[in-house]
Amino acid sequence: MQITPDVRLNMLRDARALIVKGWTQGEYARNSEGLDVTPSSDEAVCFCALGAWHAAADEQGFDLSVTKRANKIQHLEKELSELFSMTDIAEWNDKPGRTKEQVLAQFDAAISASMPVRVEDGVL
Repeated sequence: MQITPDVRLNMLRDARALIVKGWTQGEYARNSEGLDVTPSSDEAVCFCALGAWHAAADEQGFDLSVTKRANKIQHLEKELSELFSMTDIAEWNDKPGRTKEQVLAQFDAAISASMPVRVEDGVL
């Protein structure tokens, strides 16, 4: 599975937007009653960092069905780990005291780092 720079940037933005709507710890995603649901579920209203990333991948058309899921999820999680410069995003997200604002800041940093460099008037 290859994620192009444009798709990566869109996924980061989409995942961030999901976190803005609702963030959680301990599960990839939860419904309005606080119950565990899959990130791609229409019932999902809040997401952990990885759950939002999975939901964004689903929105971009990545097939995360059960038969193909393990390798693709592992690849997606590795991609986000590299963008966040950390090895265990789930542990980081779920750390007691972690805040939604810190998660959003991490996405903001990854988005900034993923933005293409624009050359205007021959100057970087």
